[in-house]
Amino acid sequence: MWPVTQRFSVVLPVRNRADSVGRAAVSVLAQTFGDVELVVADAASSDGTLEAVRTIADDRVRVVHGSTTTTARAAGIRTARGEWVAVIDADTVARPQWLARVGRLVDRTGADVVCCGGVQHHWDHSTTEVLPTPECTRPGAFLARRVRPEDPHVVTTPELLLDWHEATSTVPASDDERRLMWATDAIAMLGDSPLPAPDLLVRYATLAGVSAARLHRHREARHMLAMARSIQRDELRCWARWAVASVPPLADLLWPASG
Repeated sequence: MWPVTQRFSVVLPVRNRADSVGRAAVSVLAQTFGDVELVVADAASSDGTLEAVRTIADDRVRVVHGSTTTTARAAGIRTARGEWVAVIDADTVARPQWLARVGRLVDRTGADVVCCGGVQHHWDHSTTEVLPTPECTRPGAFLARRVRPEDPHVVTTPELLLDWHEATSTVPASDDERRLMWATDAIAMLGDSPLPAPDLLVRYATLAGVSAARLHRHREARHMLAMARSIQRDELRCWARWAVASVPPLADLLWPASG
């Protein structure tokens, strides 16, 4: 067993989900509770899933591998370094207060297992509230101490702390379209957090801006790069990128489409 270095470990088993893995990952990193690691357990993905994870470039993220989703999941749990472990999937979005609320509940009750609820989002845009039960197996709804007694103290909270989305498989064809999708999804996740991480916002706004410029979507590029510039006002590179995006012929010259 690995030594405990964080309070929470969130394990994300994934196979060929480049369309949504970034959104799930950023929802964990955008938590208002920062003592967390994200273990992405990749099951031999071949569609750009790992590239989407690498765009995060956050030192709280680790990647482990397995030949199947089951073995990858087991590897993620086995190498988790948190006192508490939760497992989500690529269609799960954790609300920003998820881990903070669970942590406060644990401190108050001494629980060994916590069950929470969430909202299921359907294809037809309808939603269903899912209330917590000790038998709930939905991703993220079950959090447990890595080492717990034979008769664990189980606590449920009525708060809806997760959103589950029906799986999609729509991944844009070009590299730049994929990067733009990943970045804008991440910005949306960070925008929902009351304490968005400025470094992550700048990283994704820059990625989105450059990708949009390569796609000749210059207005969108200027908007995204202006966001990065407004956050890091003293960073000359942010100003330089925004200036380049403001002159479309120059942007087309410096940022040709990557295919």
